[in-house]
Amino acid sequence: AEAPSLRPGGGTSLRPGGGMSLRPGGGGGMNAWTGGSKVKATDRSSDKSASSVIKYELEFLLKFQERCSTIPMELEHSTCEAVLNDMNKEAMEAEAAGASGGEAGRGKKHGEETRDWSTRKELPPVRSEEGAEGGKGGARGGSGGYRGGGSSGPQDLTLLPEDVPGAKIVKAANPWKPRNTASGENDEADQVYRTVKGILNKITPEKFDRLMEQLESVNIASAEILDGVITLLFDKAVAEPTFCWLYAETCARLAKKTPEFPPAKEGGKPQTFRRVLLNTCQKEFEGAAQARATLTGIADPIEYELAERKVKMRTLGNIKLIGELYKKKMIMEMILNSCVTELFGKPKEIPPEENVEAVCHLLQTVGKQLDSSSKSKAAMDNYFARLSQLAENFKLNSRIRFLCRDVIDLRQNKWVPRRETLTAKKLDDIHAEAAAALGLVAPREENLFPEGPNGADGWEVAGAKKRGGGGGGGGGGGGSALSGPYVPATAAQRMPTQAEQEQEIQRQLQRQRAKAAATATAAAPAEGDAETGPAAAKQITVEEAKSKVKSMLDEYVSVLDLKEALACIDEMLPLLKDTSAADFRSAVVAQAVEFVLDKSAEKECDAVAKLLVHFHKKGSFVEANFDSGLGESIAQLDDLGIDIPMAPKLLGKLTSAVIAAGGLQFTHLAAQAKHVEDQLYRRDFVASTLKEVKKDKPIPQLKEALKTQSVDIKELLTGEEEFDGPLLPFMEKNGLQALIA
Repeated sequence: AEAPSLRPGGGTSLRPGGGMSLRPGGGGGMNAWTGGSKVKATDRSSDKSASSVIKYELEFLLKFQERCSTIPMELEHSTCEAVLNDMNKEAMEAEAAGASGGEAGRGKKHGEETRDWSTRKELPPVRSEEGAEGGKGGARGGSGGYRGGGSSGPQDLTLLPEDVPGAKIVKAANPWKPRNTASGENDEADQVYRTVKGILNKITPEKFDRLMEQLESVNIASAEILDGVITLLFDKAVAEPTFCWLYAETCARLAKKTPEFPPAKEGGKPQTFRRVLLNTCQKEFEGAAQARATLTGIADPIEYELAERKVKMRTLGNIKLIGELYKKKMIMEMILNSCVTELFGKPKEIPPEENVEAVCHLLQTVGKQLDSSSKSKAAMDNYFARLSQLAENFKLNSRIRFLCRDVIDLRQNKWVPRRETLTAKKLDDIHAEAAAALGLVAPREENLFPEGPNGADGWEVAGAKKRGGGGGGGGGGGGSALSGPYVPATAAQRMPTQAEQEQEIQRQLQRQRAKAAATATAAAPAEGDAETGPAAAKQITVEEAKSKVKSMLDEYVSVLDLKEALACIDEMLPLLKDTSAADFRSAVVAQAVEFVLDKSAEKECDAVAKLLVHFHKKGSFVEANFDSGLGESIAQLDDLGIDIPMAPKLLGKLTSAVIAAGGLQFTHLAAQAKHVEDQLYRRDFVASTLKEVKKDKPIPQLKEALKTQSVDIKELLTGEEEFDGPLLPFMEKNGLQALIA
């Protein structure tokens, strides 16, 4: 029988080289299929060229059916579409399922293998870009009412029968609609809320007036919109306590512009901006205790901390806003006193720490106004008597006790804070403060368009001859069409040097003093007939003198003029009333020390140290003045060290400067250091003082001076080693170990 062949040239191999084997190398491949028989090529196929199209008859191909009954290994794992094996069978089934909106929508490609060959298990579907699209197609076929598979094959878009689930699109009960298609009052209210929220997000002291005009022009047409606007404004104020004064001013101006609406119930009061705002503040104030009570149900510590912080922020923000509204005359004094009384609670009970903190913040905001009111003077005395008791009650947290002391000190200091309170400022104010701190002089106005010479040097204004020469027009007589006559550039238009700036400041100070003296001299006869001379007219109180000393210190650290500073002090001495010159000099030293602590900078500390030394060298300030002025701050070092970490070092520098100049003895150092209870602060203060003195006196001389004045440094600085640590390592660290050897 003739042997069939599938390729031109005879033989039964499917690849070059003859034989039946499908592997490279050929030969003997037929044994695996037919037991070793060979098939010869037909004459018909041998006459064809390799490039011709080969066509096989059905009878010829069926001859392979009996011989090729087992699939070879090479074709068992092939993904060729012409081969029927397990892999292609699964792929065809998956494709068929995808065509009906099923598995093909998962992104499986035609012929793609999805089994793990180590375990023969199906792998999870991999979501690729193409597969995702296929998935969308399958989903669309399943739920969108059409039959179709993935994007890799043809999609059947035939409609599903009506009785099949998902054949019909179900409309939602509350479908989404864009805002611009809504209608009615809600749309108007939403527009107002968005406008108000946008303005509040941008409001600053610099833009306040311009944005308030926009806010006042908002159409608040109903009581519901009014309530929503006030809610937005209140939430913004309590979330940003630093800007509460700004939002209080916003409320005060809106209260005058917002219309009045009818009452919500018959017989009720009309709904006004002020009434709705105060009701909102009252609800928040009364609900603070309930909000804190709900925190007990939170078990997660992180969630509890976040919730507690939120409640505390809203409570203190509301208190701050209430105080600022009182300043704007929107809350009555009686209501404010009721708030303080309610926060304190019963007289014999300890109020919650949150209430004590709220009282302190409220009194810091409105204490000055309440203290100056005759109606609340007695109530304020009661409030501060209660605060004094709480400040000594060790059942309260130390932070709350110190907060009470801060408020008490603030009242004793006539409500002048020891440090500047951080508030929002305008850019012009910030620039002015920065320039004053750096000692800069305001720049001179310069002509940006100086006019060139006309005529003499060949420069002319365009069109001057046409307008008639020198007399009539804009350029004939040396004038300018832009800015007047030409002024040549001089040295005055360049930036002033540091020396020129200091000279300018001195000239300004002299002019101010001369003007003040002339005014006082002119007003002297009119102020009293019993006393004569300018001295009677220029008498000043202690508070006025302290204010002048503060201004003097600010000027001094800018120009560092020792003579001018001492002259300023000497000028005030004869004008003082109700105090002696010695007490005033001690107060000047104390104020200079406080100035250094407030600045907390070594530059100001060094400048004031030189000033104190100059005061001593000129003989006007004696040891008693320095002992009293410095001792006042050293005695408070336990409290100052908490707020000002540099306090021990700064006080040590000032003390050492005066000791080195001979204004104080080492006995002062030992006596004042004993007032410091905290051994760590005491060590830092004494070590800082001795290190500065050591720069002028070697260790042997310093040790001899301490011995002569009977000052035992070891006894002074030795504390409990368990809490304070050993003394020797501390002294070695500061290079003072020889003083205790």
